[in-house]
Amino acid sequence: MYMHNKFSVGISLLLCGVLVSCQKETTPAAGEAGASSNKKTTTGLVQGPPTIVWWANGIAVPYVNQFGTPAELSQDAAGFSINGKGYLCGGGQFYEGTGGVYSSDLWEYDPSGPIWTKKAPIPAAVNNAVAFVIGGKAYLVLGNTTWQYDPAVDQWSQKASLPTVNRQFGSGFAINGKGYVGLGYDDVTTAFQNDWWEYDPSTEHWTAKKKFPGTKVYAAPAFSVGGKGYIVSGRHGAQSFPTAVWQYNPATDNWTQKADFPGEGRSSAVGASGTVDGVDVGFVAGGVPGTPLIPINKDAWEYFPASDTWGRLPDMPGGGRTDAGWFVINRSLFIANISVVVLNWSN
Repeated sequence: MYMHNKFSVGISLLLCGVLVSCQKETTPAAGEAGASSNKKTTTGLVQGPPTIVWWANGIAVPYVNQFGTPAELSQDAAGFSINGKGYLCGGGQFYEGTGGVYSSDLWEYDPSGPIWTKKAPIPAAVNNAVAFVIGGKAYLVLGNTTWQYDPAVDQWSQKASLPTVNRQFGSGFAINGKGYVGLGYDDVTTAFQNDWWEYDPSTEHWTAKKKFPGTKVYAAPAFSVGGKGYIVSGRHGAQSFPTAVWQYNPATDNWTQKADFPGEGRSSAVGASGTVDGVDVGFVAGGVPGTPLIPINKDAWEYFPASDTWGRLPDMPGGGRTDAGWFVINRSLFIANISVVVLNWSN
């Protein structure tokens, strides 16, 4: 566990409890300010008010295969949270001695149990879906097909399709009752995409918005904070991993480049948001590294939109994770990829 303070970069290592992995936080060096007034390249470390942050092991999802024996979630599950419960949908399940397949399973996590409960499966195998939540319902964009899940009746229904290519590894989030999806690549031609779309659930209509102005990337972590969305890093081609951060403002339909991500460029990382000590922040964790021949990333970061700065969090326990399903409940970020680990904060 560690305590961070907004007015100091000092870090106090505290005694670790059972099943908690603790690492010392490291402070990334700040870069030099860029010459352009439209792009910030200075990355500083800002510490929040006294808040204890720690990782813990979560309860494994009880997947089983077609033979009724345990199955292991590997990657590409879609995650979301609704009304204090978390959900994981689909993903690759790999079975001992029987190969693997992408699943349509939906599992609900109730922290009051704590317990996982199997719910109605989505009528499709889920691989690299973009998920967002609006009005107590979840939306999964799978390729160019839109599915809605209503937990009140435990039911899936198909909605208006995204009027574009069959997209893989896209990015998205929800802001003020609308969903946003774009980037990724065409599953047929593998051409990178920079289009950006808005979904209105009240009309079930997709509207084309201003295209993404940065390098065309896929599998870029994304999150929304304070009425704006953020696209972080991502992958372009075999070994191109930009560290650029772009902010999308739906009120003006404009993109603005922010301070570069201070960690290594990456794809397929967790992109989430939460409220830490009353401050809304973004999270980026894990992912495929931009440097060849090194392990999957296990580092974790938080982003402070008000100051456009990043802070390093303790590393994930048990090694790196990529293409993980995730959701946030209260003061905990759950990350599921083979096992479940949980980033917790005290207030």
